[in-house]
Amino acid sequence: MNNYLLHNNIKKNLVNVNEANNLNFDNLQIMGGKTGKGKTWYSVIKALFAMKDGKTVLFFTIENSKEEILMRMKKVISNTEALSYITKKNFDNKRDKDKFIDEFIKKSNLIIDDNYLIDDNYIVNKMRKQSQTKEGLNFVIIDGLNLIINNNKEFNRIQELLENVSQELKCEMLIMTQLNKNM
Repeated sequence: MNNYLLHNNIKKNLVNVNEANNLNFDNLQIMGGKTGKGKTWYSVIKALFAMKDGKTVLFFTIENSKEEILMRMKKVISNTEALSYITKKNFDNKRDKDKFIDEFIKKSNLIIDDNYLIDDNYIVNKMRKQSQTKEGLNFVIIDGLNLIINNNKEFNRIQELLENVSQELKCEMLIMTQLNKNM
């Protein structure tokens, strides 16, 4: 069970993190896993897919800095398979490839919020504000929701709130949470 995440849209079943991209979901997807199981990597990959499709992505990262998320994005795109998903262009050298990756990220509608002092009101207000811009809002990622929640009752309340707001704003949402160490 080393490479598995808990996925809420398939009746709380475990799914292999490498196969998680093939899952379909409507507005809200919640995935959980222990530390080091690929939650942030999965979030980054989902953000890159949305960016490639021209979507506006609002990425809340609670444990990592903006720079760390950008570094992970660059590393993922540098992978030949990921790069070929984004462009058919062949690169003669690493410098040209790195320049393309930097420009791709810069031109994308990606907003990374690494403010670790957030709560559900902050998230909802930022989502609503972004949805009213000319870029709009298509996809929201919250990487580390467990870090702003004290108990299961609060988690359920926030999950319902975020699901309602994502439906209201007609945007997809991915929430990553760390599972209890005893699970």
